Amino acid sequence: MFKAIFSAISFALMIGPVPAMAQQYTYTSGEVWAVTQDLPLAPVTETGPKPTCNLRTQIWDDKGLDIQYVLINRDFVEPWARVHSDSWKLPAGRTTDITLDMAGGEVPVSVTTATETALAGPIRRERRNSDNYFILELSVQTMLNTKGRGVGFRVRFAGNEPAWPVSAPDRYEAYQVKTALNKCIADLRRKAATFYPVEGNAASGGPTSPFAEEPEGQAQKAPAEQPQSDRPQREKLAPSSNEWRFAKEEEEGTVLCLAETEQSEIKVGFIGQPGAAMSGFVSGVFDKDTRAVWTVDGRTTASSSGSLDEYFEWYAFNDLPDSLLDDVGNGEELRVAEFGGKGASVRLSGAGAAISAFKRCMANE
Repeated sequence: MFKAIFSAISFALMIGPVPAMAQQYTYTSGEVWAVTQDLPLAPVTETGPKPTCNLRTQIWDDKGLDIQYVLINRDFVEPWARVHSDSWKLPAGRTTDITLDMAGGEVPVSVTTATETALAGPIRRERRNSDNYFILELSVQTMLNTKGRGVGFRVRFAGNEPAWPVSAPDRYEAYQVKTALNKCIADLRRKAATFYPVEGNAASGGPTSPFAEEPEGQAQKAPAEQPQSDRPQREKLAPSSNEWRFAKEEEEGTVLCLAETEQSEIKVGFIGQPGAAMSGFVSGVFDKDTRAVWTVDGRTTASSSGSLDEYFEWYAFNDLPDSLLDDVGNGEELRVAEFGGKGASVRLSGAGAAISAFKRCMANE
């Protein structure tokens, strides 16, 4: 059973001109990887350190790699790569390239001197780098495989620094690290308002407003009164076709549990027999066998190969983790997409209730 090591310690880390962090939280620390969270003093400044989750190697004493998830504003977590070695004496301001040679492909990263012994740089989400981001997320999930053997990777350098082989953790540590990393990033997002307070009127002590100021002397017209009969009717409307639904159906003598949504002629959902493994399915997007990434609210949750199910006429995706159901049930948007290819996003309105019923059905409850 997983027990996250969650201890908060205050520390002052001064390396040259780098500002001190206020706190560091350790979520888990294993043989190969650790997950930590660094929090600066709030609010953050434009040039100061940012709140960060670190997926940090533990296999070397004198060097290491951090895959960092940096909260760069209220809404956006940006992945970074940071490498350091005690044997380096790096010139200030220099930029070079490193390559993360991973299971999903190569991820080139432009890194700049951060300290005399460290280089760091972002893996941006602009369109030209979108493949790099998805390759990184897929490869991290592949490395943290809890159902089989994970896949390690290498860090390659433009100079004469030998490549660094990074091994995959065992299944137990993979579960610890994966759970800790997901929690760390979720906690980081929840703290966004603390580090990036709303600007505008709130900065001067007044409340904010979604309305533009009215010209002086012009009174705002009151909205037309809606018929009283409309209001209770809205609350009683049946779920729209965009909402997720649950169904327990019988196909050729077999009981099936089903949670699905259909939006803009695209159908996405989960299906399974009670007591057996569930599968995901997508209809209206793919036209050949594929491998796709399942992303909830911008965070990659799973990847799986999909093939045509001729009976249902959709593409079925097996080997999806059960944790994907929890993410879908608690999320706002699900995206299923190939690397650099076709994909679709669906809203998760009503998914919480549908997924909860689906899980009970699968458990024969």
